[in-house]
Amino acid sequence: MVIMTTLYLILVWLIFFKLKLLPFNKFWKMVVLVIGIIIVNVFLSGLGTLTPPSSQATVSGWITEIAPQVSGRVVSVPVRPNEPLEPGDTLFQIDPLPYQYRVDQLTATLVQTEAAVAQLKESYDAARANVGAIEEQLALTRLRLGQQERLVATGAGNRQTLEQYQSNEAQQIEQLRAARANQNSAYLSLTAEVGDEQSQVAQVLAQLESAQYDLAQTTVRAPTAGAVTMLALRPGMLATSQRAVATFVHSDTLFVAALFPQKALENIEAGQTAKMNFPALPGRIFEGTVIGPPMAIGEAQFFASGQLHWTQEWRMTRQYPVMLTLPPDFPEELRKLGLAASVRIHTDQAGVVGIVALVLQWIQTSLDYII
Repeated sequence: MVIMTTLYLILVWLIFFKLKLLPFNKFWKMVVLVIGIIIVNVFLSGLGTLTPPSSQATVSGWITEIAPQVSGRVVSVPVRPNEPLEPGDTLFQIDPLPYQYRVDQLTATLVQTEAAVAQLKESYDAARANVGAIEEQLALTRLRLGQQERLVATGAGNRQTLEQYQSNEAQQIEQLRAARANQNSAYLSLTAEVGDEQSQVAQVLAQLESAQYDLAQTTVRAPTAGAVTMLALRPGMLATSQRAVATFVHSDTLFVAALFPQKALENIEAGQTAKMNFPALPGRIFEGTVIGPPMAIGEAQFFASGQLHWTQEWRMTRQYPVMLTLPPDFPEELRKLGLAASVRIHTDQAGVVGIVALVLQWIQTSLDYII
């Protein structure tokens, strides 16, 4: 506004005072005033509609609270604050010895369990052999019993011997029933499987894999490219599971967030060109792309509860955020969250107004050298 007014006053000075092309009388004074008001209104309307501006823009991005999956004493913090990191770089390490002991213990338990499973196979073979032996004895006893019954029937046999064979048969039937139950139990224990592993072995393997996972989690690594900022963690400190101890900034997800009047949203579309200037980089204009506004903002959010809503909860706003891509040629050393910016979005109908807006933006960023 100030710049446009200054340019208009310069034009008036050239016409009426410097070049004296027209007399600066009462009539022309009114003309100058009316034209000035019209130009300012048309200009402001065109700029606000065709090149929506925002002086409230910042470099933004996603952050992750780094919380270890296991608890323990921190033994190493090789990373430094704001140091560029690649995915998988070590952030800090928790004392791995207690978790290594657990892995070693379960490894030994796995060996013992596999040996016990091998014994189950031997127990099953022994139970099956015992069943076979008792079946042979029972068959022989029944053969002798049948012979003795025929002898007794002809009067040539001894009844006491017959009764002994009958008693032996009954005992061997009970022994066979118990032996078969023992064989079945040994078979079920041997063939109980989870996937391709015997159940006891699978149980120990699951515990071992969990322990190995916990051991691996003692080394906390960078999730993506980025940096840790304001790192206060030091060796000797106690890190607790699920409690954040550092903040990680993802450098590959930086963008520019700008607040626009809500009346400008009608003309803002994804893919439009956005011209940006940063006070930290005076005299330069960068070009980004409109990503688009979010679906919702916090002022519109309500939480389910048994309480009635208070009027103070209606946090009204006449502005709305729009996300823009960070210019690809933006200097790496200044890719910092919170860096201020001014933005103008050039709609498809900007035309000459877009050129004027760009000139004004150049003037604005040049003034950053002295302001």
